[in-house]
Amino acid sequence: MARKSKATGPELVLSENLFKEYGLERLWTGKRATVSVIWYSFPSNQNGSGSEGTNVVSQKIIPWGTDAEPRIYISPFALKRRIRDYWTKRGQRVGFSLEGVEKEVEPGHLTDFVDYDLFGFMRTKGGESSFVRPGPITSWGAVSLEPYHSFVDFNTSIVSTTNSDKGGSIFNRFISKEFYFSSFFINPDLVGLDYSQDLNAVDVEEVLRLRKQRLTLFFEALQYAMQKEVGGPRDRGACVLLAVSVGNYGYPPTDKRVFRSIRVENDTIIDIDLTDTKVIYMDKSFFREIDVKVWSVNDVVEELVSKEV
Repeated sequence: MARKSKATGPELVLSENLFKEYGLERLWTGKRATVSVIWYSFPSNQNGSGSEGTNVVSQKIIPWGTDAEPRIYISPFALKRRIRDYWTKRGQRVGFSLEGVEKEVEPGHLTDFVDYDLFGFMRTKGGESSFVRPGPITSWGAVSLEPYHSFVDFNTSIVSTTNSDKGGSIFNRFISKEFYFSSFFINPDLVGLDYSQDLNAVDVEEVLRLRKQRLTLFFEALQYAMQKEVGGPRDRGACVLLAVSVGNYGYPPTDKRVFRSIRVENDTIIDIDLTDTKVIYMDKSFFREIDVKVWSVNDVVEELVSKEV
Protein backbone atom coordinates (compact mmCIF):
# COMPACT_ATOMS: atom_id res chain seq x y z
CA MET A 1 0.00 0.00 0.00
CA ALA A 2 1.41 3.36 -1.04
CA ARG A 3 2.45 5.68 1.77
CA LYS A 4 0.11 8.61 2.19
CA SER A 5 1.64 11.92 1.27
CA LYS A 6 2.27 14.38 4.08
CA ALA A 7 0.64 16.90 1.77
CA THR A 8 -2.86 16.01 2.88
CA GLY A 9 -5.18 17.40 5.49
CA PRO A 10 -5.60 20.89 6.98
CA GLU A 11 -1.86 21.22 7.68
CA LEU A 12 -1.13 21.34 3.93
CA VAL A 13 0.85 24.44 2.90
CA LEU A 14 1.08 24.90 -0.86
CA SER A 15 4.54 26.32 -1.45
CA GLU A 16 7.64 25.94 -3.58
CA ASN A 17 9.27 24.02 -0.72
CA LEU A 18 6.47 21.44 -0.83
CA PHE A 19 7.11 20.84 -4.54
CA LYS A 20 10.86 20.49 -3.95
CA GLU A 21 10.28 18.06 -1.09
CA TYR A 22 8.52 15.64 -3.43
CA GLY A 23 10.74 16.24 -6.48
CA LEU A 24 8.07 18.18 -8.33
CA GLU A 25 10.10 21.32 -9.11
CA ARG A 26 8.98 21.30 -12.75
CA LEU A 27 5.38 21.71 -11.62
CA TRP A 28 6.03 24.92 -9.69
CA THR A 29 6.21 28.24 -11.56
CA GLY A 30 5.05 30.75 -8.95
CA LYS A 31 2.96 32.42 -11.63
CA ARG A 32 -0.54 33.78 -11.12
CA ALA A 33 -2.99 35.10 -13.69
CA THR A 34 -5.83 37.63 -13.67
CA VAL A 35 -8.42 37.22 -16.40
CA SER A 36 -10.72 40.06 -17.47
CA VAL A 37 -13.86 39.08 -19.38
CA ILE A 38 -16.62 41.09 -21.03
CA TRP A 39 -19.61 39.46 -22.66
CA TYR A 40 -22.78 40.75 -24.24
CA SER A 41 -26.07 39.32 -23.09
CA PHE A 42 -28.76 39.01 -25.70
CA PRO A 43 -32.18 39.51 -24.04
CA SER A 44 -32.26 36.95 -21.23
CA ASN A 45 -32.27 36.49 -17.49
CA GLN A 46 -28.62 35.71 -16.83
CA ASN A 47 -29.01 35.04 -13.13
CA GLY A 48 -32.53 34.61 -11.76
CA SER A 49 -32.87 34.92 -7.99
CA GLY A 50 -35.40 32.10 -7.74
CA SER A 51 -38.95 31.31 -8.82
CA GLU A 52 -40.38 28.94 -6.24
CA GLY A 53 -43.55 30.35 -4.70
CA THR A 54 -44.04 33.08 -7.31
CA ASN A 55 -44.71 33.41 -11.01
CA VAL A 56 -42.14 36.18 -11.50
CA VAL A 57 -38.46 35.26 -11.98
CA SER A 58 -36.44 38.31 -10.97
CA GLN A 59 -32.81 39.30 -11.44
CA LYS A 60 -30.23 39.97 -8.74
CA ILE A 61 -29.80 43.73 -8.42
CA ILE A 62 -27.17 45.43 -6.27
CA PRO A 63 -26.15 49.09 -5.69
CA TRP A 64 -22.82 49.83 -7.36
CA GLY A 65 -20.34 52.66 -7.54
CA THR A 66 -20.20 56.05 -5.86
CA ASP A 67 -23.76 56.82 -6.94
CA ALA A 68 -25.01 53.37 -5.86
CA GLU A 69 -26.64 52.83 -9.22
CA PRO A 70 -28.57 49.56 -9.54
CA ARG A 71 -26.60 46.95 -11.48
CA ILE A 72 -27.34 43.33 -12.36
CA TYR A 73 -25.10 40.97 -10.38
CA ILE A 74 -24.27 37.39 -11.37
CA SER A 75 -22.91 35.06 -8.70
CA PRO A 76 -19.67 33.05 -9.04
CA PHE A 77 -21.73 29.85 -8.73
CA ALA A 78 -23.90 30.86 -11.71
CA LEU A 79 -20.81 31.59 -13.82
CA LYS A 80 -19.17 28.29 -12.92
CA ARG A 81 -22.39 26.39 -13.54
CA ARG A 82 -22.61 27.84 -17.07
CA ILE A 83 -18.99 26.83 -17.68
CA ARG A 84 -19.62 23.31 -16.32
CA ASP A 85 -22.63 22.92 -18.59
CA TYR A 86 -20.51 23.93 -21.58
CA TRP A 87 -17.88 21.34 -20.69
CA THR A 88 -20.58 18.69 -20.34
CA LYS A 89 -21.85 19.43 -23.84
CA ARG A 90 -18.28 19.14 -25.14
CA GLY A 91 -17.99 15.62 -23.72
CA GLN A 92 -15.70 16.41 -20.78
CA ARG A 93 -15.90 14.46 -17.51
CA VAL A 94 -17.70 16.79 -15.13
CA GLY A 95 -18.37 15.99 -11.47
CA PHE A 96 -21.30 18.38 -11.13
CA SER A 97 -23.66 17.47 -13.96
CA LEU A 98 -26.38 19.32 -15.87
CA GLU A 99 -28.88 17.70 -13.53
CA GLY A 100 -27.06 19.09 -10.51
CA VAL A 101 -25.94 15.66 -9.27
CA GLU A 102 -22.51 15.67 -7.67
CA LYS A 103 -20.39 12.59 -8.35
CA GLU A 104 -18.85 10.81 -5.38
CA VAL A 105 -15.06 10.61 -5.60
CA GLU A 106 -12.29 9.30 -3.41
CA PRO A 107 -8.97 11.00 -2.57
CA GLY A 108 -6.55 10.71 -5.47
CA HIS A 109 -9.25 10.94 -8.14
CA LEU A 110 -10.41 14.56 -7.93
CA THR A 111 -8.49 15.59 -11.06
CA ASP A 112 -10.45 13.00 -13.07
CA PHE A 113 -13.13 15.69 -13.43
CA VAL A 114 -12.35 19.02 -15.08
CA ASP A 115 -14.60 21.07 -12.77
CA TYR A 116 -13.25 19.51 -9.56
CA ASP A 117 -9.74 20.12 -10.85
CA LEU A 118 -10.27 23.80 -11.75
CA PHE A 119 -12.98 24.93 -9.33
CA GLY A 120 -12.20 22.78 -6.30
CA PHE A 121 -14.04 20.23 -4.20
CA MET A 122 -14.98 19.81 -0.55
CA ARG A 123 -16.60 16.83 1.12
CA THR A 124 -18.19 17.37 4.50
CA LYS A 125 -19.23 14.90 7.19
CA GLY A 126 -21.03 16.01 10.30
CA GLY A 127 -20.41 19.65 9.49
CA GLU A 128 -16.64 19.15 9.11
CA SER A 129 -14.67 18.78 5.88
CA SER A 130 -13.21 15.32 5.36
CA PHE A 131 -10.98 16.25 2.42
CA VAL A 132 -10.60 19.30 0.23
CA ARG A 133 -9.36 19.98 -3.28
CA PRO A 134 -8.14 23.63 -3.44
CA GLY A 135 -9.70 25.50 -6.37
CA PRO A 136 -7.07 26.87 -8.78
CA ILE A 137 -9.63 29.20 -10.38
CA THR A 138 -11.78 31.66 -8.42
CA SER A 139 -14.04 34.59 -9.25
CA TRP A 140 -16.05 37.25 -7.43
CA GLY A 141 -18.91 37.00 -9.98
CA ALA A 142 -19.97 39.51 -12.63
CA VAL A 143 -21.73 42.87 -12.84
CA SER A 144 -23.45 44.73 -15.66
CA LEU A 145 -21.48 47.66 -17.07
CA GLU A 146 -24.59 49.81 -17.39
CA PRO A 147 -27.27 50.72 -14.84
CA TYR A 148 -30.15 48.27 -14.57
CA HIS A 149 -32.92 48.47 -17.13
CA SER A 150 -35.13 45.56 -18.08
CA PHE A 151 -38.50 44.48 -19.37
CA VAL A 152 -40.82 41.61 -18.60
CA ASP A 153 -40.94 38.56 -20.83
CA PHE A 154 -43.81 36.08 -20.82
CA ASN A 155 -42.95 32.41 -20.71
CA THR A 156 -44.46 29.02 -20.17
CA SER A 157 -42.92 26.08 -18.36
CA ILE A 158 -43.71 22.37 -18.40
CA VAL A 159 -43.05 22.44 -14.65
CA SER A 160 -45.17 24.64 -12.42
CA THR A 161 -43.18 27.55 -10.98
CA THR A 162 -45.54 27.67 -8.01
CA ASN A 163 -45.35 23.95 -7.15
CA SER A 164 -49.15 23.90 -7.19
CA ASP A 165 -50.09 22.05 -10.36
CA LYS A 166 -48.55 19.53 -12.70
CA GLY A 167 -48.58 20.22 -16.39
CA GLY A 168 -46.84 23.57 -16.33
CA SER A 169 -47.75 27.20 -15.84
CA ILE A 170 -47.33 30.63 -17.37
CA PHE A 171 -44.73 32.78 -15.66
CA ASN A 172 -43.00 36.11 -16.19
CA ARG A 173 -39.33 36.96 -15.91
CA PHE A 174 -37.34 40.16 -15.99
CA ILE A 175 -34.87 40.14 -18.87
CA SER A 176 -32.42 42.64 -20.30
CA LYS A 177 -29.55 43.03 -22.72
CA GLU A 178 -26.32 44.14 -21.11
CA PHE A 179 -22.56 44.15 -21.21
CA TYR A 180 -21.23 42.19 -18.24
CA PHE A 181 -17.77 42.34 -16.70
CA SER A 182 -16.11 39.62 -14.66
CA SER A 183 -12.63 38.62 -13.58
CA PHE A 184 -11.16 35.24 -12.75
CA PHE A 185 -7.96 34.42 -10.87
CA ILE A 186 -5.79 31.42 -11.77
CA ASN A 187 -3.10 29.64 -9.77
CA PRO A 188 -1.58 27.35 -12.47
CA ASP A 189 0.54 25.48 -9.90
CA LEU A 190 -2.59 23.78 -8.56
CA VAL A 191 -4.01 22.58 -11.89
CA GLY A 192 -3.78 18.87 -12.66
CA LEU A 193 -2.27 17.89 -9.32
CA ASP A 194 -4.43 16.19 -6.66
CA TYR A 195 -2.96 16.90 -3.22
CA SER A 196 -5.01 14.14 -1.61
CA GLN A 197 -2.92 11.50 -3.38
CA ASP A 198 0.57 10.17 -2.70
CA LEU A 199 2.79 12.92 -4.09
CA ASN A 200 5.71 10.49 -4.28
CA ALA A 201 3.95 8.72 -7.15
CA VAL A 202 3.07 11.77 -9.28
CA ASP A 203 3.70 11.49 -13.03
CA VAL A 204 5.11 14.95 -13.79
CA GLU A 205 4.70 14.66 -17.57
CA GLU A 206 1.05 13.63 -17.19
CA VAL A 207 0.33 16.53 -14.85
CA LEU A 208 1.90 19.00 -17.30
CA ARG A 209 -0.15 17.54 -20.15
CA LEU A 210 -3.35 17.72 -18.11
CA ARG A 211 -2.53 21.25 -16.93
CA LYS A 212 -2.24 22.57 -20.47
CA GLN A 213 -5.40 20.78 -21.55
CA ARG A 214 -7.47 22.05 -18.60
CA LEU A 215 -6.34 25.66 -18.93
CA THR A 216 -7.13 25.56 -22.65
CA LEU A 217 -10.60 24.20 -21.88
CA PHE A 218 -11.18 27.02 -19.40
CA PHE A 219 -10.28 29.78 -21.85
CA GLU A 220 -12.39 28.10 -24.52
CA ALA A 221 -15.35 27.97 -22.14
CA LEU A 222 -15.06 31.69 -21.38
CA GLN A 223 -15.46 32.43 -25.08
CA TYR A 224 -18.63 30.40 -25.55
CA ALA A 225 -20.24 29.34 -22.24
CA MET A 226 -22.02 32.61 -21.45
CA GLN A 227 -24.35 32.36 -24.43
CA LYS A 228 -27.65 31.04 -23.11
CA GLU A 229 -29.77 28.54 -24.98
CA VAL A 230 -32.32 31.25 -25.72
CA GLY A 231 -32.03 34.80 -26.99
CA GLY A 232 -29.26 34.91 -29.59
CA PRO A 233 -27.60 33.09 -32.47
CA ARG A 234 -26.45 29.56 -31.68
CA ASP A 235 -23.31 29.81 -33.79
CA ARG A 236 -21.87 32.89 -32.09
CA GLY A 237 -20.43 33.12 -28.61
CA ALA A 238 -21.38 35.99 -26.33
CA CYS A 239 -17.78 36.88 -25.40
CA VAL A 240 -16.70 40.40 -26.33
CA LEU A 241 -13.28 40.47 -24.67
CA LEU A 242 -10.99 37.94 -23.00
CA ALA A 243 -7.70 39.34 -21.69
CA VAL A 244 -5.09 37.76 -19.38
CA SER A 245 -2.38 39.29 -17.21
CA VAL A 246 0.41 37.07 -15.85
CA GLY A 247 2.30 37.90 -12.67
CA ASN A 248 4.93 36.26 -10.47
CA TYR A 249 3.89 35.30 -6.92
CA GLY A 250 0.84 37.56 -7.08
CA TYR A 251 -2.31 38.28 -9.05
CA PRO A 252 -1.93 41.39 -11.26
CA PRO A 253 -4.58 44.06 -10.40
CA THR A 254 -5.20 44.80 -14.07
CA ASP A 255 -8.86 43.76 -13.89
CA LYS A 256 -9.64 46.77 -11.69
CA ARG A 257 -7.98 49.13 -14.16
CA VAL A 258 -9.72 47.50 -17.12
CA PHE A 259 -13.10 47.77 -15.38
CA ARG A 260 -12.68 51.42 -14.37
CA SER A 261 -11.59 52.40 -17.88
CA ILE A 262 -14.57 50.94 -19.76
CA ARG A 263 -16.92 53.45 -21.34
CA VAL A 264 -20.06 52.25 -23.12
CA GLU A 265 -22.18 54.26 -25.53
CA ASN A 266 -24.96 52.97 -27.79
CA ASP A 267 -23.95 49.31 -27.40
CA THR A 268 -20.35 50.18 -28.28
CA ILE A 269 -17.31 50.20 -26.02
CA ILE A 270 -15.76 53.57 -26.81
CA ASP A 271 -12.83 53.39 -24.35
CA ILE A 272 -10.87 50.67 -22.52
CA ASP A 273 -7.35 50.33 -21.06
CA LEU A 274 -5.74 46.99 -21.95
CA THR A 275 -2.20 47.85 -20.84
CA ASP A 276 -0.22 44.83 -19.54
CA THR A 277 -2.82 42.33 -20.74
CA LYS A 278 -2.66 39.66 -23.40
CA VAL A 279 -5.87 39.69 -25.41
CA ILE A 280 -6.91 36.14 -26.31
CA TYR A 281 -10.24 37.06 -27.90
CA MET A 282 -11.84 40.32 -28.99
CA ASP A 283 -15.02 40.91 -30.98
CA LYS A 284 -14.03 44.20 -32.58
CA SER A 285 -17.58 44.85 -33.76
CA PHE A 286 -18.33 45.99 -30.20
CA PHE A 287 -15.34 48.38 -29.99
CA ARG A 288 -14.70 51.78 -31.54
CA GLU A 289 -11.38 52.30 -33.27
CA ILE A 290 -9.23 49.80 -31.41
CA ASP A 291 -6.17 47.94 -32.67
CA VAL A 292 -4.58 45.39 -30.34
CA LYS A 293 -2.55 42.24 -30.75
CA VAL A 294 -4.55 39.04 -30.27
CA TRP A 295 -2.58 36.19 -28.68
CA SER A 296 -3.27 32.53 -29.25
CA VAL A 297 -4.59 30.49 -26.33
CA ASN A 298 -1.67 28.09 -26.75
CA ASP A 299 0.89 30.88 -26.31
CA VAL A 300 -0.75 32.15 -23.13
CA VAL A 301 -1.13 28.65 -21.67
CA GLU A 302 2.54 27.88 -22.39
CA GLU A 303 3.53 31.05 -20.54
CA LEU A 304 1.39 30.08 -17.56
CA VAL A 305 2.92 26.61 -17.19
CA SER A 306 6.54 27.56 -17.93
CA LYS A 307 9.11 28.90 -15.51
CA GLU A 308 10.73 32.29 -16.01
CA VAL A 309 14.09 32.00 -17.78
